[in-house]
Amino acid sequence: MTIEKNNNSFIDLLLINPPNMDHSPINLFSLFLHKLVNYFPPGLLYLAANVKRNGYKVKIYDMELNYNIKKLLKFIKSEKPKIIGITALSFSYLNALKTLRIIKNRFPKVVTIIGGIHISKNPTDAIKRNYVDYELLGEADFTLVELLNYVLKKKGKINDIEGLVYINHEKIIQNPGFPIVEELNSLPYPALELLDNKRYYISFQKYHPSSIIMGSRGCPFQCIFCDKLTNKLRLRTPENIISEIKFMYRNYKIRDFQFYDLTFNADRNWVKDICSKLIEENLPIAWRCTSRVELMDDQLVKLMKKAGCYLIALGVESGNNNSLKFLKKGFKVKDIIKAFKLTKKYNLETHAYYIVGIPGEDKKAFLKTIKLIKSIAPDYINSLTLRPYPHTELAKISKEKGWFDFSNINFLKPDFKYQNKLTLLFDEMSPEEIIKMQRYGFISYYLNINYILRIIFKLVKEPRRFFFNIWKIFIELLKKF
Repeated sequence: MTIEKNNNSFIDLLLINPPNMDHSPINLFSLFLHKLVNYFPPGLLYLAANVKRNGYKVKIYDMELNYNIKKLLKFIKSEKPKIIGITALSFSYLNALKTLRIIKNRFPKVVTIIGGIHISKNPTDAIKRNYVDYELLGEADFTLVELLNYVLKKKGKINDIEGLVYINHEKIIQNPGFPIVEELNSLPYPALELLDNKRYYISFQKYHPSSIIMGSRGCPFQCIFCDKLTNKLRLRTPENIISEIKFMYRNYKIRDFQFYDLTFNADRNWVKDICSKLIEENLPIAWRCTSRVELMDDQLVKLMKKAGCYLIALGVESGNNNSLKFLKKGFKVKDIIKAFKLTKKYNLETHAYYIVGIPGEDKKAFLKTIKLIKSIAPDYINSLTLRPYPHTELAKISKEKGWFDFSNINFLKPDFKYQNKLTLLFDEMSPEEIIKMQRYGFISYYLNINYILRIIFKLVKEPRRFFFNIWKIFIELLKKF
């Protein structure tokens, strides 16, 4: 599908980040929990940067911050984009489709595109619903530019664009290929200038403003529940990463960074190189990351701390070795204990993720996880029920075992409460018991006297940091209503 040149159009491309949940006032408590974090849409920032580099005018509309469809339609009417693109994870897919349907009904001539992990794993699903003109599979950093060249400048051939799904003579065509960016250094820095940097935060960050940085893509590990695009790990050079950090610090006064890598310490020598160079630069910054427990060692953690790391998020998942084996985590409980001892040795904050509702775990077994969490004493916790995202190994096993009714697509329902209550059906615990245990784990940890005393100590030690973050959350909640 090509379009005629429209001189009245202000921008060539509008990229939309769809909402992840229902933002209505009746979900106030869920919304409060959701607002503990306002994440940048990292994929769109990198896409936009590459589009800009190729001479196109692009803007980003983040519905996580501006959840009002009337305002979105007004924005589209004002900016007159020639093409509108939207991204979708599995849990935001239905909201993405809903947004596209409304846009198509209001602006039937606008060209629409969808991409992201969910559509990459479920090609043709969106285009057959008639809300979308093109689907982009895989990592679309360069194929999006090729598509813009074809649609807006009539350059190139549509059948040469890898991983593109489109309709030709009422027939759905899927071009071969699944694009993966091999040389991450070839990508420009994310286009932070397209968003209000001050509105993005994490409730425990040290400095404001904060930003993301992508050091790697892909993850080589085999966790059966992970909904990721590819196992292939690709790394930017440490020099390229340091150059971006310096650029962000000097141009945006950013001192707090989150490495948006699936597994930051997948290559420990690479991490050590980054840390060594950060120490040499001696920049007044702080940063956080997500890492694997079995890949933590004394030398690495010490170096990370010295280089400015203040928080590490770690996937604990379970306090039972049998469950860790089932999930194919590749480590044991002893590795979890060792990792958290190392973080405490070097006074690093930790964020522990764990799973409720693992097949084979009854209430007694799950309480071992709670006992482990209390013993390793992370600064923050996050628990989710185990859910079978499409095309994961867990989805395949769940279908074979009858643990989930895949005839009902409601597991994608974009309601935050519903997401947390989604469970598998197995003999050891009922769905009601799983939710009860999830609630018990949350309350018993955060209302524990030892945890409360630790929080009081933090408030006394860094009052400005924590009260400022609470104020940010309050202001963002007010903007929703």
